[in-house]
Amino acid sequence: MTDLFFLEKNKAAEDEVSRLEPLMRPYRKRRDSWDYRSASALIYKAFTRYGIDLDEYREDESGRPYIASGQADFSVSHSGRFTCVAITNDPGKSIGIDIEDRERTGKRDIPGISRRFFKEDEAEAVAEAADKERKFLRIWTMKEAMMKAERIPLHQAFKKCADSPIYVENVNYIMCIEIYSRT
Repeated sequence: MTDLFFLEKNKAAEDEVSRLEPLMRPYRKRRDSWDYRSASALIYKAFTRYGIDLDEYREDESGRPYIASGQADFSVSHSGRFTCVAITNDPGKSIGIDIEDRERTGKRDIPGISRRFFKEDEAEAVAEAADKERKFLRIWTMKEAMMKAERIPLHQAFKKCADSPIYVENVNYIMCIEIYSRT
């Protein structure tokens, strides 16, 4: 089974976070930011749905959260006013998720970033795309989700070429979910 938990910052979400976040010790260090408070609330919801004891929450040396018992795998992402958690208990599978707020992308040099970080054919695809922002964000979120799922450094994910079939997008954000078979 695989699930996605998602929040967009608004009054209802803030009320839900205020109610749930204290039940799960805060994601990483105690911070007051929306990112960390909302992630804690979503992790609590995911663990509860999957019957995972809250004491199973751990972080590796790079800060990637994981479940100590290995009974499931989860990934967290946040960008701007959006936070999401993906979780799976499929044996031998790991999961990665990335979300990017489109509002934040408009201020960036998309072709320049693409040439700097993406493989040549990917940067060319961005440069030639009618909607450069969308093409860029689909590649970027796929690379970050791949990095999390495969547990590899981001620079290695940028060298790999893949196209995840699992995207969720609208005018506000683009999200990619990557499921990786560890066996």
